[in-house]
Amino acid sequence: MDAKQLERMARQYRRDLWTPGEVVYQCFVAAGEREATSGVQALRDAVSRDEFRNLQAAARQVLDSMHPDAEWYGVGFVTPEVPPCITEIPRTFLEEMVTDH
Repeated sequence: MDAKQLERMARQYRRDLWTPGEVVYQCFVAAGEREATSGVQALRDAVSRDEFRNLQAAARQVLDSMHPDAEWYGVGFVTPEVPPCITEIPRTFLEEMVTDH
């Protein structure tokens, strides 16, 4: 996902067009294989400050919905054509997303 797509998603999230889980999933995918701190920094660098705050709000909502002992947030996709696919997003990534630097 490029920066323009991520910015658009952040704006649309503010208008309730995406769920917090969908936004967090796209952020996680956009961060790639990077460690949480550098992945989130790449997201910060890619979008405007206001749009990053929208991404943070989604991450905060997901983090608040998690059990305190949960280490992962799972996002699943199910279609009739392929088996279910679950992506595990580490709590550390979400915590880094909501941290103000």
